[in-house]
Amino acid sequence: MLAMFRWQNLLLLVLVCIPVSLAMARRRPPVKKIPTFSITGTVEATEAPPTTEAEKRVAFLRQLKEKSYHRFRDPLVILPPKLFLSNRLAVVAWNTAPPPPNPIATSTAIDPLVIRGGSFIPQMWVLNFEADFHAVNRGNKDVKLFSPGRVINGTAVGPETLAPDSDRVIAINPRGEETKDNNLKFWSYPLRLVGSPSAIGRVLFVRSHHFTLVNDDGTFSLPPLPAGKYQISFMDRNRELLTQEVVIPEKGKGELKPLEVKITLPFSTEEF
Repeated sequence: MLAMFRWQNLLLLVLVCIPVSLAMARRRPPVKKIPTFSITGTVEATEAPPTTEAEKRVAFLRQLKEKSYHRFRDPLVILPPKLFLSNRLAVVAWNTAPPPPNPIATSTAIDPLVIRGGSFIPQMWVLNFEADFHAVNRGNKDVKLFSPGRVINGTAVGPETLAPDSDRVIAINPRGEETKDNNLKFWSYPLRLVGSPSAIGRVLFVRSHHFTLVNDDGTFSLPPLPAGKYQISFMDRNRELLTQEVVIPEKGKGELKPLEVKITLPFSTEEF
């Protein structure tokens, strides 16, 4: 009889506690989501005329190439010079805050450099300075990838051999002494392949998680950011051409107008 009385009391206690615990669970405040908005815009870019003797020689050789090409196609056609903006122009938001509890989108994903047939298409990559740059050799021969002028701790870095079908992290990332100066916001390294002059590339490492390349048609869209004040830079490979302040209002959508930017790019002696 005593055992039955204890069992009934225990059951009553459980029945009383369950609604209380459920009520407490319902009172937990919902996780607040911070709204984010994307900064978009269009870049109208032109290239400055050549000024140095080296630039003038490059411009002359380009004209010869265009004339020889159109001579066998349509000698009357005149094509405006095409600027491959995706190969040289990046947009970076510098003073972005650390991710809030609901992670905001970041530009951390990047396609690796893929080498096919001992060469690769000229292009540029933008990464966070703590990220690793990967190269994949899709071919049947060894290739040697290097960054001209790359120096680590006073020692020049030589070409790195990539065996066929290998995925490797290339040691061109800013490391050690290079990253101690917090005033340095970016590092830019050229990429080349030994014996392949057409393989031209560049890796731009930035102290930011929010960046993008400008499309060839001049449009761009940064990863979403919360409301706030940001410094947006337009970078041509290894230099800042223009920096302007952009304010994302609290309501964001409907108030944040696309940017319209006009930029004069320095004359490029490279093919892209």
